[in-house]
Amino acid sequence: MRDENLFKNVFSSLIEGIAVVSGDMKVIAGNLAFQELFRQSLDALQGKTVDELFPYHPEVAAMASESFESAAAFRDKDATIFIKDSLTEIPVLLSISPYFSSEGIPSGALILCKDARFQKEVENSVRQSDNMSNLGVLALGMAHEIRNPLGGIRGSAQLLRDELPDKDQKEYLDVVVKEADRIDRMIRNMMGLADSQKMDIQEVNIHMILEEIITLEKNSLAEKNGFFIQDYDPSLPLIHADGDKLKQVFLNLIKNAIDANRNGKSITALTRMYGDFTSRMAPITGLKSGVIVEIIDNGSGISEENQKQIFTPFFSTKKKGTGLGMPISLKIIESHGGKMKIISDGKSGTTVQIILPY
Repeated sequence: MRDENLFKNVFSSLIEGIAVVSGDMKVIAGNLAFQELFRQSLDALQGKTVDELFPYHPEVAAMASESFESAAAFRDKDATIFIKDSLTEIPVLLSISPYFSSEGIPSGALILCKDARFQKEVENSVRQSDNMSNLGVLALGMAHEIRNPLGGIRGSAQLLRDELPDKDQKEYLDVVVKEADRIDRMIRNMMGLADSQKMDIQEVNIHMILEEIITLEKNSLAEKNGFFIQDYDPSLPLIHADGDKLKQVFLNLIKNAIDANRNGKSITALTRMYGDFTSRMAPITGLKSGVIVEIIDNGSGISEENQKQIFTPFFSTKKKGTGLGMPISLKIIESHGGKMKIISDGKSGTTVQIILPY
């Protein structure tokens, strides 16, 4: 009896979700972590088949069945849990093994479910850092190889334009000068990704930065019959940051939001303390406390595939975009010890979330 109570206590106390599945692939038991992961009570989960738990992954039921029939075991298999109430998907890692009765007879399978959201965020962060590092090396090399001949092309075009009497011919050379300047700006932006200059860290009021940018951009949004909503937490402390670099980030984000926003819709600038606002979220890697800033538009959203590439240098969904604004913004935020995240269902609006330490 003592051993049985010990087993129940251990089973219920495990931080990873565990389901006990019968030979006909139906749930007969599950610990608290399993119930929390699926956002359902044990009464609701009992009797459900493995196919019902993982409707998009029929291979899970096949592995559980094989585990029951031939005592096979599987480790760290990727799957997804779909939560209907919130219309969200949770990535999980599954380990599946057989379980036996006291007589040693195969009785079913055990499915261990590990919430993989934190791991996926770490992997994405590492991937983004690798992209930035690779581009930094490329930027320094390209700058020296391109800017010198580019300056010669621009200078020659200017001289020739001054010599030509024909107005139409001058316009063609104006285009050459204009495009040369555009390439030069792109190269300088790339160099910004490789730039490791010391930042001018001071006490900064994040609300003042946001208000300055909103004042500059409100007319652009008004042209689309839109307006800004400022939802600020008045208790927000001053943070230690390079104010000019943060202005660069939030100017880029707000311009992007205006471009994406639907006609007549609002854009929200929201601030909160990290702690109360994120109490229902997974812990943020490397940050114990800080402030959250969110720029929320009412556009058509960003697809899951584009979200994976949005911090990749030169990737852009805009016809005239350089694809450098978001990577540079990410580099600035990470240089402050912060985090940057894109939240979108790909249909209705996008939230860009910035988390910064004090």
